[in-house]
Amino acid sequence: MAWHVGVRKTQGWITRHLYWPRLHKDVVAFVRSCHVCQVSGKPNQKVPVAPLCPPPIVIESFSRVLIDCVGPSPRTKKGNEFLFTIMDVTTHFPEAIPLRNIKTRTVVDSLLLFFSRFGLPKEVQSDRGTNFTSGVFQQAMDELGITQVVSSAYHPQS
Repeated sequence: MAWHVGVRKTQGWITRHLYWPRLHKDVVAFVRSCHVCQVSGKPNQKVPVAPLCPPPIVIESFSRVLIDCVGPSPRTKKGNEFLFTIMDVTTHFPEAIPLRNIKTRTVVDSLLLFFSRFGLPKEVQSDRGTNFTSGVFQQAMDELGITQVVSSAYHPQS
């Protein structure tokens, strides 16, 4: 008789054959105390709809850029084995700067070179790499008046 189908169906099956005065309360107590019913999902439950939040609209080109370090790759003749990638969110313009290492000072210098050609953005988004979360990088962003946004941990799609 224990089909684990919920209160309504269990009560409907019982009332076809039996009836007693506190039937509904007993069935509710039985289903709530059944371990299998609590562990397995409730099939007729509706999941509440999450509200949609539109992404922020960026109108100005190069007002928000995404940065990341890629590598190590095979060493080139000039000794470079990393790529510092920069991409504009609005125009999707990519830039790849070859680097010998990805220390914070090297990354900041490459970023300043990019900014000297395209102008200062309002926001820079990066992952949580130590070269982007260090005090030197934070100080450089503060002095330039740029807001740094870090992506979610262990979420490479962001």
